[in-house]
Amino acid sequence: MVSLSNRECNFDYRKSIFKNHLKNRVIIISVVFRLFRHPVFNTTYGNLQEEIEKTGDISLERIRNAVIAIRRSKLPDPEILGNAGSFFKNPIVESVKAEAIKEQYDSMPSFPVNEYQTKIPAGWLIEKCGWEGERTGNAGGHEKQALVLGNYGNATGGEIKDLACRISESVFSKFEIKLEPEVNII
Repeated sequence: MVSLSNRECNFDYRKSIFKNHLKNRVIIISVVFRLFRHPVFNTTYGNLQEEIEKTGDISLERIRNAVIAIRRSKLPDPEILGNAGSFFKNPIVESVKAEAIKEQYDSMPSFPVNEYQTKIPAGWLIEKCGWEGERTGNAGGHEKQALVLGNYGNATGGEIKDLACRISESVFSKFEIKLEPEVNII
């Protein structure tokens, strides 16, 4: 058994040593969290702050409830629609490229990563390519969140993978941005 520190895990936005060097080589059997008595809340993502303010002052419980409410409003219940959640990672592109796209689509959401790179929501790119709510056989994009691919019947893994490839190809064709799967395809 091996123990790794937070730093050794190389955690970053949807990345870690477990998704790269140790992918398919280890199984995580336990984790240890260090909690602080006086937390510092970060509520700047999306409309989280707005959702929390509907219920009163900020607290850990209100943040939790707001996150749950936001996710339920946008994402399908896996008990009702089989899905793997967000299928693709939000791509990080050169800021110059993001600005060029923003010139064509002024409503494009984006998030600076550093002074040279910008993150663009994959769901927005997929939506702009017309995939939100589109189905191919038993597989399709969710009608409220294009980033979620669902099984609308008896879709095979191959059907989901083919749909993901078609979506990736159309995003690359339109924006010259390569989407990377968030899910592990085995």
